[in-house]
Amino acid sequence: MSAPETTPADEQKKLGNDFFAKREYSKAIEHYGNAIKLDESNPFYYSNLSACFAALKKWPEAMEAAMSCVSKDDTFVKGYLRLAAAQTELKLYDEAETTLRAALTLEPGTCPLSILSLIVNRRVHVFCLRPSCLDE
Repeated sequence: MSAPETTPADEQKKLGNDFFAKREYSKAIEHYGNAIKLDESNPFYYSNLSACFAALKKWPEAMEAAMSCVSKDDTFVKGYLRLAAAQTELKLYDEAETTLRAALTLEPGTCPLSILSLIVNRRVHVFCLRPSCLDE
């Protein structure tokens, strides 16, 4: 039995994974972007792209890639996790909570989602208690 044929998009993803493992996120972004150009339907490419942007703390880009990820596969829990993380970093707490609720309906009790939910809730409370909150 032969191994499944690797597509050019999968080859780009593999190169992206290799650069990600070396923490060369900009190069990984390039390869995940190439994979997306070759196959726009694969949610894993967007998820990996979001992870790279998150590693670089480019939260708007991380959020955009994660949104594309969940739009390609609305059952892919990791995509929701990446989206909620980016939303939290962008202080979009209500959106992050909504995202986490959607993910938790797919996999109730999932540990990373539950932990992120706690973080979002704590940031909301801490954020709103700061005096500078009133000026924003």
